[in-house]
Amino acid sequence: MIYIGIDWADREHHIFITNDLGANLGSFAITHSVEGFAKLEDRVKGLSSDQKECLFALEIASGLLMGYLLAKGYTVYPINPKAVDRYRDRYRVSGAKSDPGDAMVLAHILRTDRHCHQPLMPPSELARELLLLTRDHQNLAQSNTPGWLTSSLLALKNITLLPCLSPPLWTNPWRWPSSTTFLPPEMPRGFLYRS
Repeated sequence: MIYIGIDWADREHHIFITNDLGANLGSFAITHSVEGFAKLEDRVKGLSSDQKECLFALEIASGLLMGYLLAKGYTVYPINPKAVDRYRDRYRVSGAKSDPGDAMVLAHILRTDRHCHQPLMPPSELARELLLLTRDHQNLAQSNTPGWLTSSLLALKNITLLPCLSPPLWTNPWRWPSSTTFLPPEMPRGFLYRS
């Protein structure tokens, strides 16, 4: 088995790769970009061509990197940051946080205690739609600024629902009914309009 620990960050991710013997098979950083993700996949494929043999550990359970790994068919384990903090004491007496060190800790968590953690299952298509809708609903509900709501809706050019609303209604969020539903009643449940 190959164990890959990823210390996630906004711009740069630190990677540590180990095996069943605990050998250091690689330690490097990638950017938070398609090129960086491809670099990670190339390095992993150089060590094992079987995706089932490659297990990833991250401190987050969402995001582009997580989605990329799941879409490629890899097994990903989200590890609670508090657990990583406790495991860090095994490897450093000071307990000081370092990104490369945390990537190493994450890889070794899978190597030694994988049985204590659950892999993240890729969501079904319906679950992905529900996630998108609930995330958008939460973002809209948390904002009290009508200008923000209007600009957010206008920025969603790839959604084909907006033309079905009359312009005075969708440009003025204060005129929206409290239970506004953007799906026409004849549409089946679970269907998301995208162009």
